[in-house]
Amino acid sequence: MQLNDVLALLNKTARPNAQMNEYLQRRRDVYYGMSLHTTGACPAFKDLNSGGTIYPQGYYGAEYQRLFDKHLLSRHPRESDATRNWRFSQYRPLTKAPFGQVSEVVTGAIF
Repeated sequence: MQLNDVLALLNKTARPNAQMNEYLQRRRDVYYGMSLHTTGACPAFKDLNSGGTIYPQGYYGAEYQRLFDKHLLSRHPRESDATRNWRFSQYRPLTKAPFGQVSEVVTGAIF
Protein backbone atom coordinates (compact mmCIF):
# COMPACT_ATOMS: atom_id res chain seq x y z
CA MET A 1 0.00 0.00 0.00
CA GLN A 2 1.39 3.34 -1.02
CA LEU A 3 0.92 6.69 0.71
CA ASN A 4 -1.29 7.95 -2.12
CA ASP A 5 -3.57 4.92 -1.65
CA VAL A 6 -3.91 5.65 2.06
CA LEU A 7 -4.67 9.33 1.42
CA ALA A 8 -7.29 8.43 -1.17
CA LEU A 9 -8.99 6.12 1.35
CA LEU A 10 -8.88 8.71 4.11
CA ASN A 11 -10.24 11.43 1.83
CA LYS A 12 -12.90 9.01 0.60
CA THR A 13 -11.98 9.52 -3.04
CA ALA A 14 -11.32 5.79 -3.45
CA ARG A 15 -13.05 2.69 -2.17
CA PRO A 16 -11.13 -0.25 -0.72
CA ASN A 17 -11.07 -3.40 -2.82
CA ALA A 18 -11.41 -6.95 -1.47
CA GLN A 19 -7.68 -7.31 -0.89
CA MET A 20 -7.57 -4.00 0.98
CA ASN A 21 -10.56 -4.98 3.15
CA GLU A 22 -8.83 -8.23 4.08
CA TYR A 23 -5.62 -6.32 4.90
CA LEU A 24 -7.49 -3.83 7.08
CA GLN A 25 -9.48 -6.55 8.85
CA ARG A 26 -6.29 -8.42 9.81
CA ARG A 27 -4.90 -5.19 11.29
CA ARG A 28 -8.14 -4.57 13.20
CA ASP A 29 -8.09 -8.12 14.59
CA VAL A 30 -4.54 -7.64 15.87
CA TYR A 31 -5.47 -4.29 17.43
CA TYR A 32 -8.56 -5.64 19.21
CA GLY A 33 -6.75 -8.80 20.31
CA MET A 34 -3.94 -6.80 21.94
CA SER A 35 -6.04 -3.98 23.37
CA LEU A 36 -8.49 -6.49 24.86
CA HIS A 37 -5.93 -7.28 27.55
CA THR A 38 -4.25 -3.92 27.96
CA THR A 39 -7.48 -1.91 28.39
CA GLY A 40 -9.21 -4.34 30.75
CA ALA A 41 -12.20 -5.14 28.53
CA CYS A 42 -15.05 -7.23 29.97
CA PRO A 43 -17.84 -9.14 28.22
CA ALA A 44 -21.53 -8.30 28.47
CA PHE A 45 -23.76 -11.03 29.91
CA LYS A 46 -27.41 -11.77 30.60
CA ASP A 47 -28.75 -11.42 34.12
CA LEU A 48 -30.30 -14.75 35.08
CA ASN A 49 -32.91 -13.12 37.33
CA SER A 50 -34.28 -10.38 35.09
CA GLY A 51 -33.16 -11.68 31.70
CA GLY A 52 -31.73 -8.27 30.78
CA THR A 53 -28.25 -7.71 29.45
CA ILE A 54 -25.68 -6.27 31.83
CA TYR A 55 -22.87 -4.15 30.41
CA PRO A 56 -20.03 -3.96 32.98
CA GLN A 57 -17.78 -0.95 33.37
CA GLY A 58 -15.14 -2.48 31.09
CA TYR A 59 -17.53 -3.21 28.20
CA TYR A 60 -16.09 -1.57 25.07
CA GLY A 61 -18.41 -2.68 22.29
CA ALA A 62 -19.45 -5.41 19.93
CA GLU A 63 -15.99 -6.12 18.48
CA TYR A 64 -14.60 -7.01 21.91
CA GLN A 65 -17.74 -9.03 22.66
CA ARG A 66 -17.11 -11.04 19.48
CA LEU A 67 -13.61 -11.91 20.73
CA PHE A 68 -15.05 -13.14 24.02
CA ASP A 69 -17.76 -15.16 22.24
CA LYS A 70 -15.55 -16.77 19.62
CA HIS A 71 -12.10 -17.03 21.20
CA LEU A 72 -11.57 -16.34 24.90
CA LEU A 73 -14.76 -17.79 26.36
CA SER A 74 -16.00 -19.90 23.48
CA ARG A 75 -18.95 -22.17 24.09
CA HIS A 76 -18.55 -25.83 24.99
CA PRO A 77 -20.88 -28.05 22.89
CA ARG A 78 -22.93 -29.17 25.92
CA GLU A 79 -22.76 -25.91 27.87
CA SER A 80 -26.05 -24.32 28.91
CA ASP A 81 -26.81 -20.62 28.49
CA ALA A 82 -26.89 -20.17 32.28
CA THR A 83 -23.38 -21.60 32.68
CA ARG A 84 -22.04 -19.54 29.82
CA ASN A 85 -23.47 -16.30 31.16
CA TRP A 86 -22.09 -17.16 34.59
CA ARG A 87 -18.60 -17.57 33.02
CA PHE A 88 -19.01 -14.18 31.31
CA SER A 89 -20.04 -12.57 34.59
CA GLN A 90 -17.06 -14.04 36.47
CA TYR A 91 -14.44 -12.88 33.94
CA ARG A 92 -11.85 -10.60 35.52
CA PRO A 93 -9.59 -8.83 33.05
CA LEU A 94 -5.85 -8.69 33.30
CA THR A 95 -5.01 -5.05 33.67
CA LYS A 96 -2.33 -2.91 32.15
CA ALA A 97 0.12 -3.30 35.04
CA PRO A 98 1.18 -6.94 34.43
CA PHE A 99 1.66 -6.28 30.72
CA GLY A 100 3.72 -3.19 31.51
CA GLN A 101 5.94 -5.23 33.79
CA VAL A 102 6.43 -7.88 31.12
CA SER A 103 7.33 -5.18 28.58
CA GLU A 104 9.92 -3.72 30.96
CA VAL A 105 11.48 -7.13 31.58
CA VAL A 106 11.64 -7.94 27.88
CA THR A 107 13.09 -4.52 27.04
CA GLY A 108 15.67 -4.93 29.81
CA ALA A 109 16.61 -8.39 28.55
CA ILE A 110 17.08 -7.09 25.02
CA PHE A 111 19.27 -4.17 26.02
